[in-house]
This record gives sequence, structure tokens and C-alpha cells, in this order.
Amino acid sequence: SEPVYPDDPARFTVDELYKVGMDYFQGGQFDLAERQFSHCLEKDPKHPDANLAMANTYYYMGKLYRAKGDKRKALQYFNGSATQFQVASQLKPESAEPLVGYGILCLEEPKLYPQAVQTLERALAKEPERKEKNLRVHFYLGAAYGLTGDLERSAQEYETYLEMFPFAPDRNEVEDILEDNYKRRGRTYVRKPLPGDGTAPQDPSAEPSAEGAGP
Repeated sequence: SEPVYPDDPARFTVDELYKVGMDYFQGGQFDLAERQFSHCLEKDPKHPDANLAMANTYYYMGKLYRAKGDKRKALQYFNGSATQFQVASQLKPESAEPLVGYGILCLEEPKLYPQAVQTLERALAKEPERKEKNLRVHFYLGAAYGLTGDLERSAQEYETYLEMFPFAPDRNEVEDILEDNYKRRGRTYVRKPLPGDGTAPQDPSAEPSAEGAGP
């Protein structure tokens, strides 16, 4: 059911406001999510999850405004996202999520591509044991290395992504990227058969969320 927007934030706890904000975020209603997370941060500016969720909300709003051709608004939201990721990282120093989100955000600006690589590598080093969550980190690292011209490392990251997530819904697209990557290096990429009988098991999610960046 559609979440009901609290018309009097003072009546609700931070966690209640955060939950409704997450409902809006997961439903793609980023403007309403922004409002809820703003209320959270008014009550508790150091709420780590609300800061991270706001960072991701700003990221997606920036992408929406850019798609509309409003570069000024897009830049405003991307800058806000960068600031919130930095705050979230300070509040959750043990977590890789703010680094992942900021690394993905850096892919929106060509001059920040090298910083995207560095940040995503730091995220992998911070929590190497979180295999399922790191799927999307390997995917975005493949993109980041490709954008910086390091085709060999790019291929390695995309191949790691497919090894860890053989039934990825974007497998064909990733293998298209790998095919082009190999061709540009004078090599031939051989598409690998799916393991087992080719029937997909329950797939882990590799999508960014408000709690898990990413963007």
C-alpha cells in the first residue's frame, strides 16, 4: 500500500519517519523520500542511516533532473549527494556503503573517474567478506576502469562480477562489454556457458538502495 505522508512530523519518531522515507525511496518517489529524510535529520542530524539514505536520494534526483535537461538542478543534487556521503562515512566509518555510493556518484563526472576507481577499491578493502553486497562494486569498478582507459582491469572486474553472479539479469549486456573490451585489445572473448542446467537460482540483488548506495 502507498505510505501515508505524516502531516505533523513532530508526532513521529525518527525511525518512523525514516521507515516512511524508505518506502517512498523504494517506490521511486524521491521527492517525498527527500522530505521524510529531511524531517529525520532535523530531529537527529547524526542519524547515520538517514544521512546515507539522503545521499542516495539526492543522487537519484540529480539523475532525474539531468535527464530533464536541468543541469543546474542536477549539479545541485549531485553536490548535495557528495556532501551527504561524506557525512555518512564519518558517522559509519566501519561501513563500506558510503564509499560505494560516493564511488558510483563520481562516475557522473569525467574528471572524477580516477577518484571513482580509488573510492570503490577502498570500499572493497573495507569489507572484503561481504561477497553479495560487493557484486555491484565489481560491476561499477569494471565501468570505472574502462572509463579511465584501463581495459585489462576493467575486464577483470566484469569477469569477477559474472563469476560471482552467473545468472545476473544483465549478463548479456556485460558480455557485450567484455566482447568489445577484448576486441579493442586485439583478443577474442569467449562467452561462457551458464553453470549447471542453466536454470537460475534465487539471485542476490545487485541494485543500489537507499541504505546500500547507490547509487
